Amino acid sequence: MKIKQYWLFIYQNAQKIINSLLIKGKLTMHDCQKILKGIPRATINKDLKELRELSIVNSNGASVNTYYTLTF
Repeated sequence: MKIKQYWLFIYQNAQKIINSLLIKGKLTMHDCQKILKGIPRATINKDLKELRELSIVNSNGASVNTYYTLTF
């Protein structure tokens, strides 16, 4: 049960990020923190990394200037 709740939580975070990307076109880490209020930055980074590994999101830029876009 705990594993199911964990994956549902990740899915909800990813869904919020993807929905925002569909609306805005690109997001920064600061934008993601606004969308996912109360979620630690490390968790957001992990979720974005998983979306990149699944080829759903691209990361562009470097360091503080990194922004994320959809691949489709």
